Amino acid sequence: MKDILIIGGYNWLGFEFTKMFIEKNQFSNIIIVDIFKNFLLKDNKIKNDFDNYAHLYNENIFVYNVNIKDKIRLENIYKKHNIEYVINNIKFNSLFSDLDIAEILHGYVNIVNLNSVYKIKKYVYITRTYTHKKLIFQHYKQKNLLEENFIFNESVFLINENKGTLINIPDYIFGNKCYNSNNLFYKLSYIIQIKSPIYIPNCNIFCLCDNLLLILIYQSLITDMDEKCINETINKNISGPHSYIKLFNFLKPTNKNRIIIEEIDNNLHCGMKEQDITDSSVLGQFLHSLNLSV
Repeated sequence: MKDILIIGGYNWLGFEFTKMFIEKNQFSNIIIVDIFKNFLLKDNKIKNDFDNYAHLYNENIFVYNVNIKDKIRLENIYKKHNIEYVINNIKFNSLFSDLDIAEILHGYVNIVNLNSVYKIKKYVYITRTYTHKKLIFQHYKQKNLLEENFIFNESVFLINENKGTLINIPDYIFGNKCYNSNNLFYKLSYIIQIKSPIYIPNCNIFCLCDNLLLILIYQSLITDMDEKCINETINKNISGPHSYIKLFNFLKPTNKNRIIIEEIDNNLHCGMKEQDITDSSVLGQFLHSLNLSV
């Protein structure tokens, strides 16, 4: 049987695929590459869930602490395993430094080259597109966020053009699989519960259900579903644009958090009508499932 490599995989997405592939007996080995320099910032749930498969470590599950800029160490992984499928889950992050971005793009080149040398059967890479300048919980100004995100994504596309399947995702992922430390909506609910002051950007966001993302990545691996069809499906199922303040109010805060509304973001998706969050929508049902006791 074949092996699958998940780069940037020590997270909720990597675990969900690990669980799925083990249950389906779909791959001989699951290889996860990540860097653990910020290990203490990882959600404990991720480690605990992975530890459910601790008996498979170094038997069918292999976890490597490797920076993708290091081609020699990365190639050693390709040499050791019979890798036929690769998921690259390293996306733009607002906290990336210029050095981080340079190293990641260099790493993307390494991955594309190794995929070619080792004749990878299917390669899927994921990008993220932010649509507003201010990210909640990060009050500091980041003037060039949209521009930096655009340049990064364009660079990634040029490196990977015709060499893999692109899956582009919106501002946020929501759902019960996307763990708490990674999930805007859990964070917002906790802030409401502890009665913390909150800065609310005066702008709109788009989001996508985690289950759909997993299904589409999986389909892109095992079927002939093409990149255009995948991204059209994502665009049809994106929830939004939603304003942060309406999202906050949908959670029905009753503890009178001190709210600071920030100035209007110039990027308010001109020509797109803001969507209400309804009780029957996928996002609305998820928010209700949080069961806030405020």
